[in-house]
Amino acid sequence: MHPLVARVLIVAVLAGLWQVAPTFVAPGVFDTAMAQEVRKRRGWNPLSPLMRLFGPPRERGGRYRRERYRERRAPQRQRRPEVVRVRKNPDARRVLVVGDFMARGLFAGLDIAFSQSADVAIVSSTRNASGLANAGEIDWPTAIGPILDDKVVDIVVVMVGANDNVGVASETGLIQPENEAWSRAYGLRVLAFINQMAQRRIPVFWVGLAPMQDPSLSAHASQVTAIFQENVTLAGGVFVDVWDSFSTEDGQYAKRGPDINGRDKQLRLKNGIGFTRAGYRKVAFFVEQELRSRLNAGGRLAAIQAISNEPENVEVGSIIPLYDSRIGLNVDLLGGETEADPPNEETPQFKLVVAGEPLATVPGRVDDFSWNADPQR
Repeated sequence: MHPLVARVLIVAVLAGLWQVAPTFVAPGVFDTAMAQEVRKRRGWNPLSPLMRLFGPPRERGGRYRRERYRERRAPQRQRRPEVVRVRKNPDARRVLVVGDFMARGLFAGLDIAFSQSADVAIVSSTRNASGLANAGEIDWPTAIGPILDDKVVDIVVVMVGANDNVGVASETGLIQPENEAWSRAYGLRVLAFINQMAQRRIPVFWVGLAPMQDPSLSAHASQVTAIFQENVTLAGGVFVDVWDSFSTEDGQYAKRGPDINGRDKQLRLKNGIGFTRAGYRKVAFFVEQELRSRLNAGGRLAAIQAISNEPENVEVGSIIPLYDSRIGLNVDLLGGETEADPPNEETPQFKLVVAGEPLATVPGRVDDFSWNADPQR
């Protein structure tokens, strides 16, 4: 290489390093403002054309494209929209959400749904690992009474059952799931829970479960949901069925689906049991619709009624015999084989329809044409 060319290249490299040095120093020594100030003090560099030719590519403002590329590649966290809540009225209806971990997610969804409603306040009393099958973390049939007495509650929303795929304690021992005895024992605990709220004359909205990814867990969810629906409906409560809203067309588990805005989103967690934030918001949407339709209608909501776990004696009314020998009536039942009575051949209907004989004319009637046969008329 020619010595002159080598000198020019060395000068160009040194000038470039001098020009960009403040940008590459350790963080904290020079910030961007200080680097720009240093460049201004140095003034014009006669080797700037060579810098633009041999130096690293830059954008406007002196920022390097590589630096901008790193910023574009850096993952940006999407901040959740902040929920704006209005101040609740002193006489606002207090809605208590009780149940397991699903009830906790439902509470979060209802809290957002009614954040702008000053006349409805959402409160909660949930236990993640609780259920109705046994005492566990909390014995709901006995604990719900003191909870309602301690809080001012107008409406109760229940969502429970996801942890209840376990045995139910009885006098004869532990009754395992998937049999008739378990359903009866579990139903008695559901009744005891309902009757505690019925004694306090509180309206109840009960939310059913949704399909689960594991077939055995999904079958259990379907079983307890049927028990809930039967007893809540019998007691006069409102049952909110969400099964079809989180399943495929054939009723199977669906991981994704439309959210409350109609956009396709993941609604269930990876474990195939719980719901995502969008999923809980969708569950809360159905409860919200039931609550608003009744609250907006005015008047007092109907309280849930107590259900007796003893078989009731049905009183039978008056018995009417099908055959009464006192009056000599032989009543034939519908569908019985009976002999048809012979037709009466003297009736006008038989003569006209069967025998084909014309009906006797009546003088003056429209079908009396005897006047036409009289030449004097």
